Amino acid sequence: GMDIEIDLNNLDLGELVQEIAKENGYDFEIDEELIADILSDPETKDLVDNVMNQAVEYMAGKTDTIELNPDKIESVVTKSIKKIEEKTGEKIEYDAAELKANIAAGVEEALPSVTETLDTVKEEILSSSNVSILKISKFGQYMDKIVGKEYEYLSVVPSNTSKSNALNILSKHLSISNDEIMAIGDNLNDIDMVKNSGVGVAVANAYSELKNVAKYTTENDVSSGGFAEAVYKFIESPKRKLIYNTS
Repeated sequence: GMDIEIDLNNLDLGELVQEIAKENGYDFEIDEELIADILSDPETKDLVDNVMNQAVEYMAGKTDTIELNPDKIESVVTKSIKKIEEKTGEKIEYDAAELKANIAAGVEEALPSVTETLDTVKEEILSSSNVSILKISKFGQYMDKIVGKEYEYLSVVPSNTSKSNALNILSKHLSISNDEIMAIGDNLNDIDMVKNSGVGVAVANAYSELKNVAKYTTENDVSSGGFAEAVYKFIESPKRKLIYNTS
């Protein structure tokens, strides 16, 4: 039977499918273009996003379990095999039942080590009094339109590190008054920077919490020229002098 190790701590679908092929007498290299095609498949992206989102929820203390569906992994692997067959013209023969059992066993074996790894990282973060943790969810109206996907993540930075502090340091270094500073943002970690700058701008697709502290909100979102809108509204030409005009 197939002697394949399913490592969910570092699941490389291209490598996994290639291993399945080699176990069944096929020896060929999978090119980067094909791997990119596999990873761009909506079902594959949903699987990866689901695992990553669960990891974020676990790290943030929103859940105490990680769930991996072997059937979804099997479906993605099977679809990946078909893509390789179409690309190479080779028919990869394998025992579907054996593959299913292999993946299920791999999930069961990997889950404890996955949660152990996350527990270690979470413990290190929580034990430090010098870090600031912010969970940012990019779903629905706050979806990342530049990359065209939804996701969430943890922003973990030293407690004295922020965009606002960086702007203060830069303004002192350049001898620029706060009235001459415009800050443009869309995210939750932009709130202090936008709130404390001379002219704080939120783009149209910014979080409502950011819009509440901004002096101006653009009509366009970040992917449709929101940044340029703010520049043309508040920066004079040719002197490039910052002006405050919300009319």
